[in-house]
Amino acid sequence: MIAALQFEATSAAVVRGHLTVLSELAQEPDAAAALERQGATTAAAAALLRHGASVGRAASALVALLSTAVTDGDEETKGDSKEEV
Repeated sequence: MIAALQFEATSAAVVRGHLTVLSELAQEPDAAAALERQGATTAAAAALLRHGASVGRAASALVALLSTAVTDGDEETKGDSKEEV
């Protein structure tokens, strides 16, 4: 699905569908982290650049979920290291 977001021939309608499915997956923190490692944010940005406003809402939702997961993961990591001190 992530590769399809970067494929130029993929229509905006298909991209929106993929972004929606990825957003559903990204609601689970572990899945969001995995999607981020696989380049989902970059793919969403590429889709937004290619298709513009027609995929904007779906791309924004996915990026927000991934961003939250990454930020929360960073805070947990910092919290873990403070507890060890």
